[in-house]
Amino acid sequence: MTQTTTTPSYFDMTTRVVGYFNRLRVVQGKGKKQPDYLALDFSALNGSSDEPEYRRFNLTVKGAKAKELVEQLIKEFGDSKDTKIFGSVEIGDFYADYWIANKGTPEEEIKSVLKGRLLKVHTIKVDGQQYYDAKTADSQDKTPAASTEDVKPSETDETDSASQTEAA
Repeated sequence: MTQTTTTPSYFDMTTRVVGYFNRLRVVQGKGKKQPDYLALDFSALNGSSDEPEYRRFNLTVKGAKAKELVEQLIKEFGDSKDTKIFGSVEIGDFYADYWIANKGTPEEEIKSVLKGRLLKVHTIKVDGQQYYDAKTADSQDKTPAASTEDVKPSETDETDSASQTEAA
């Protein structure tokens, strides 16, 4: 009897938005089982460019490149309120939640928030200057085509070896 293993499949709801990165931080995990993780608030723009509305997302950073970029932003800019970080990102599996502002005071108020996972960063501009662009970064990350120096001698035929010897 053969045993087959199936990979579980998932439905991943994603959306691509533009907006501002806020409150980039490392969150301390609770207890020994939950490790520290990266999180941020993202203010996504919606509506007319003349009078945009903002949709607030509380995001946990999950994508590998996204983690690298957020760590880099934290190191370079910290919690600087003067720095405007604008970008295009891909958010997955978001859902509505709430939190209580001014808890325990007469001004206590219930606020809504969208929570989700930051999967991918497409672009980042810091104070209007290009900081990261996935299109140009992808082309720079690709390794050049393999040369004959990278090929094992057993994989080359005699004519290639002869032409290399003559060229030397």
